[in-house]
Amino acid sequence: MPFKALDAATKQKIISFNYSSKLELIAKHQNIVCIYCGAAMHCRERVGYLLHFVHNAPPQKCPSAGESWVHLECKKIIYDLLTKRLSELSKELRNNYRVDIECPVKAIGRIIDVALLYRDVPVEAHEAQISPITVKELESRNQDYQSLGIAPYWYFGRKSLNPEIKKWCERTAGEVRFFEIE
Repeated sequence: MPFKALDAATKQKIISFNYSSKLELIAKHQNIVCIYCGAAMHCRERVGYLLHFVHNAPPQKCPSAGESWVHLECKKIIYDLLTKRLSELSKELRNNYRVDIECPVKAIGRIIDVALLYRDVPVEAHEAQISPITVKELESRNQDYQSLGIAPYWYFGRKSLNPEIKKWCERTAGEVRFFEIE
């Protein structure tokens, strides 16, 4: 259930929450495909949920499949926080940066939940980690990002923030960020 898809006709990237309704989105984009696997998608709008995309048929192997609603909501919260932070910069700095959601990094085979880009190159990876994860996996993901000069930032849900993860965060980042929306 990604927020980002591709207009197959124009090759334009589409971010669902930039539209006020499904009707507005489909009036501009009729042929929507997954930006990651190329499969056909459609826009879904339901009361109480953010506008998003879903595959027309269950995907075989797509990295965007299987995200929870809580994860999607957390990505949107991070996106909004970074966008606000960016708007507070001077115009000269702001012109060089932008925020992107679901940003693929082919060199390491990962998709950053929310990226801060400097001249279209990721410099910060903001990750919403809602499901349980091991310290070993966190370290592996951090190393992947850091190998490309990308600074990783983690935001944890209650289910993923165990004492071992808390210690790791305090040791590596000096702070712990967590969500209270689960």
